[in-house]
Amino acid sequence: MSRKEDQSDFFATTSSGQDLTGFYFPLSKGSLRELAESYRRLRETHPKLSPPTEPASRSAWEKAIDEWERAGFVTPEEAALYRAHARAVPD
Repeated sequence: MSRKEDQSDFFATTSSGQDLTGFYFPLSKGSLRELAESYRRLRETHPKLSPPTEPASRSAWEKAIDEWERAGFVTPEEAALYRAHARAVPD
């Protein structure tokens, strides 16, 4: 299915009033997966990375990303990308 077809299906679904919770879930799940992979890579490189365990909520991710940026573990550009992913994670 092309992106345009996918978008037209989305608009057709929204105009019919169907519940779209499932439509948004893959984005959140994919964002969380990417954040988790980034956390594991950073943890391997920086053993004293805070927090010691993978964050589980949006606010925990945002706090961790702020700490990583301040410590110089990630660039401002990387932090911005991680924050964009974190916004898709449920709190």
